[in-house]
Amino acid sequence: MDRLQELKEQPVKDEKEIADITSRIADIDKELTSVSDIEPGTENLVQVMIAFGNRFSAKTGKEINKPQKMVFSFGEWQLFKQSFKRLGYQITKVINDPFNDAKELVNKD
Repeated sequence: MDRLQELKEQPVKDEKEIADITSRIADIDKELTSVSDIEPGTENLVQVMIAFGNRFSAKTGKEINKPQKMVFSFGEWQLFKQSFKRLGYQITKVINDPFNDAKELVNKD
């Protein structure tokens, strides 16, 4: 009978966990938005937030690798977008995309 009760309570536990994760994602988005100001003179450069490796801990769900702002010239951007996945980077947010090709590379996971 205890196992049956556990199974009945599982959806409530899952719902609470999803709400907690959603709240953490909202906090991270607020943090990332505060960095999103485009500095004068960098309007023609690609500016993205990138994280290296696993962004969140598999055991705790906490963020272990915070995204950092990176700025690329056209040539640097062409090289980076060809190899960033292979090198273990994830693009988490696009701040400035003058060449209109960065948005499609944002990690959706």
